[in-house]
Amino acid sequence: MARHVRHAQLTSIRTDGELGIEAGAPTVLSPADQTVTVREIISACKRHQIPLLAVNVLPDHVHMIVSAPSETELTEHVRKIKGSSASTLRAEHGLRSPHHVWARKFNRRAIRNEESLQQMIAYVLNNHLKHAERWGQTVVTTWEERIRPLVEAGCVDVAQIFR
Repeated sequence: MARHVRHAQLTSIRTDGELGIEAGAPTVLSPADQTVTVREIISACKRHQIPLLAVNVLPDHVHMIVSAPSETELTEHVRKIKGSSASTLRAEHGLRSPHHVWARKFNRRAIRNEESLQQMIAYVLNNHLKHAERWGQTVVTTWEERIRPLVEAGCVDVAQIFR
């Protein structure tokens, strides 16, 4: 299983608005931006045939679990997802390249067995609760009312990955 399923965390960045360089604290996505981002992640995964098992978009980062047979393919999947979602967010706000939405790197973790996969899915889908103290009830409401219905409709069934 380790060669097939990986967890990725994307982090947003704050830019100077002109040169597109990192300049401090992360950009904070509004509930509307979080919704746009999860829609675009799901859409990009479908368009590029990237198996998406779980995703959660928070104000300053994203967690997702995708299936990828190698680190190289995982990196390519993440590049496509970041590019598509960044393009959509820039269009929503009238920003032009090189305004960066995502940090260049991302965190990754191979998932080694089915028990770990189920634990990681639960971690991703409940990550908003971990951050509720920092972001307030809005992050929970955004998940419940906006993001969860999209995730439930847009992620593939884990059983489909391992048939």
